[in-house]
Amino acid sequence: MVGKFATIILLVGCQGSAPPVKPHDAGPDSPPGPEAGCGLTTAGELLDWDSTAATAAPIAGATLVDRDDPTRTTTTGADGTYTLCIAAVNFGLIDVTPPADDLPGVIFAKRDVVAKVPRLSARTMTAARRDTFFTQLGATYDPAAGQVLVHFNGPHKATIDHTPAGTQAYNADAWAAGDTGDYVFFGNVALGATANTVVGSDAAGVIGGAAIPLVPGSISYVELFVP
Repeated sequence: MVGKFATIILLVGCQGSAPPVKPHDAGPDSPPGPEAGCGLTTAGELLDWDSTAATAAPIAGATLVDRDDPTRTTTTGADGTYTLCIAAVNFGLIDVTPPADDLPGVIFAKRDVVAKVPRLSARTMTAARRDTFFTQLGATYDPAAGQVLVHFNGPHKATIDHTPAGTQAYNADAWAAGDTGDYVFFGNVALGATANTVVGSDAAGVIGGAAIPLVPGSISYVELFVP
């Protein structure tokens, strides 16, 4: 990965898998508590791009590494979940390397979001699905551009301050054009002068909005919580 910025996923322990949970589930579970030596205790899941509530398709065997302390690492379990204690105090970056030819990513793990969401959710796609999905997006995948996937605890509108080639939203277990959904994808985002983009929402009281890194060839993952 390049610089300090790549795909990030959150976990609830120093290692191992979290208990099974439905995709999109942000139920009443308590947020992960502090553990010795952890600046931020996180938990998350990694799913296939087209995973549904009825037919879950978790990504097992993906490697996650804390950007600030590469000795902190774990892998996703058979259910796609993971736990990881990362060094950052306010936020951390977690590099995600899936198996096979799935796109890698960087998870932006922010303390105020982790306190509200028991499990961060991210998705990745194979090279073949990438090509068909970008056709659906109305663009050709650009490996030099950034890709951003925003996840909410319910359907909401996502915004970024860079220009994407197109947007797709995930609702009712399907992707369609739009910027409002449980997941919102911004494809082929122009990196601009700073290679960071401010991600947010017009939803009242949204938590987690921030400037996040764009990394060519990777998906930048952002979790937003709306009270």
